[in-house]
Amino acid sequence: MDVLTEKRTHTKHDDMVKMHRDPAYFDTNILPHHFWQPLATVHYKIQKAIHSTLPFVNIIVPREFGKTTVVNCGYPLYNICYNLEPFIVMCSETAKEAESNLRTVKYELVTNDRIKHYFGELKTSRIKDEFGKWNEKYAKTSNGIYLAAKGAGAQIRGIKAINVRPTLIIVDDPQGIRTILTEHTLDKMDTWFENEVVFARATKYRRKIKGKYQIFEGKIRLLGTVVHHECLVNRKRKDSRFTTIFMQAIEHDDKGKRISLWPGMFSLEFLDKQFKEYCDNGKKKVWLQEKMNVPMSEEDKPFDKNKIKYWDNVVGGGKSYFDIYHGVPVLAFTNQCIGLTEEFESV
Repeated sequence: MDVLTEKRTHTKHDDMVKMHRDPAYFDTNILPHHFWQPLATVHYKIQKAIHSTLPFVNIIVPREFGKTTVVNCGYPLYNICYNLEPFIVMCSETAKEAESNLRTVKYELVTNDRIKHYFGELKTSRIKDEFGKWNEKYAKTSNGIYLAAKGAGAQIRGIKAINVRPTLIIVDDPQGIRTILTEHTLDKMDTWFENEVVFARATKYRRKIKGKYQIFEGKIRLLGTVVHHECLVNRKRKDSRFTTIFMQAIEHDDKGKRISLWPGMFSLEFLDKQFKEYCDNGKKKVWLQEKMNVPMSEEDKPFDKNKIKYWDNVVGGGKSYFDIYHGVPVLAFTNQCIGLTEEFESV
């Protein structure tokens, strides 16, 4: 396969350096079948946040706007190809969904000619440890990267690949509407995240770069849509540890003009027409939730805050549960995802 087109005059090494410095270029060059539409500002914002050294990043972007493809496909493959994260754990709402995401990554490592052209064969059949054998839940690459898939609610804390705790944990859409119908399940998910995800990551780990060990901090990348006022991604919007990117399908530019978040895929006219169709079919709240990250209204909630009784010895302060997050600072970038050399060592 001719990976380097005839129009290019630079070398394979030049390409590798450019992809290393610009993860967005890595995605479009290595995974054109996934990134077949031009990237938009939203994708560059996501790229810059997830590839930073920030330990906790929270991505809230509408469905079908490429967040999973960027964060759960391109991002782990980038880290594998450049041997950056020793142990990557991929989580989702169910174990099957997490295993499907891991399967996509493994499929690219095995079949993608562009990966093989630049980075060689990354699957190895010579695995000495059971944890590294390729199956639905685990894998190990030829350059020593461990991968694992876990469903929300599963035990992660204490998991180690030989002597390495998870250095990168990706939690993709941990809650769907079927899992957030009660206050108990909302709190249970938050407890799982804090106990099993946050405490599972390697607080600090070392990696050898140019013959010398350097100390790094483990990362958590949380992504999803706002399916309830108290869903996990919305709770983390007001968590001081997390840097949040919050975006809606229809945004406003500096002049207040309505614009599509991803005009190359969904024009403003298309989104307006889609919204009208959902309204005509009595599904307005579904569209607002999935495309605008506006959760269900008070009348649609499974419990009415005005009919709940509080006891001082059980719930301190009580009504804080129903706080709606307004005016929470979110991460904003003015530049595209270029010139990130300060975050990475040169190849």
